[in-house]
Amino acid sequence: MPTSSSSIMSTSSSSVSAILCSKCMENFKKDDEIYFTSCGHVFHLACLQNWRSTECPECRVEYRSTRKLLFSFDCTRDNLVKELQTKLKNKKIELMDLQAQYTKVQKELDELNVKISISRENRDNFLALQNQYIEVNEANELEQKIDHIGEALKKEISNSIQSIDNMKLQSLIDQRHAAQIAPSGGETNDNSADKQMQNLE
Repeated sequence: MPTSSSSIMSTSSSSVSAILCSKCMENFKKDDEIYFTSCGHVFHLACLQNWRSTECPECRVEYRSTRKLLFSFDCTRDNLVKELQTKLKNKKIELMDLQAQYTKVQKELDELNVKISISRENRDNFLALQNQYIEVNEANELEQKIDHIGEALKKEISNSIQSIDNMKLQSLIDQRHAAQIAPSGGETNDNSADKQMQNLE
């Protein structure tokens, strides 16, 4: 497999870095030894040496010679790719940090919602107890009013009974006095009046 080392191409175009080896299908790099066959296909020197055949690995046409290609690679694109990869890596790190912060904030929000729920429940319980306290106070006040009215009624009834007894006693006294004045039957009336007075006493 004859080879020659003449330079047939020199370029500084960044698109060259996108040319692939027809054997391994990898991009050519600045330090690669690049050869092309008489059929026109381009390979790494190592790929041709490992092939160990005079047939082109791509088109299977027998080639008579190979020649070396000398490219002038523009590394701007490679640098740009590395820069973009670095930026992408940094953005991924920032995204992970944001996700961690979001998870932390979400956890704090969930805990706050639980506290708010408990606070609302405690408030409802407090309001319920407050309403019960008000109802108990109102019931106590009503009971005190009823007791006061009951005592007043008892006193009024007692006074009424006392007044009735006094009226009955006065009536009996009057009857006895009248019986003492009456000319006949006075003893019977006196005995009756005395018995009624004793009952009142």
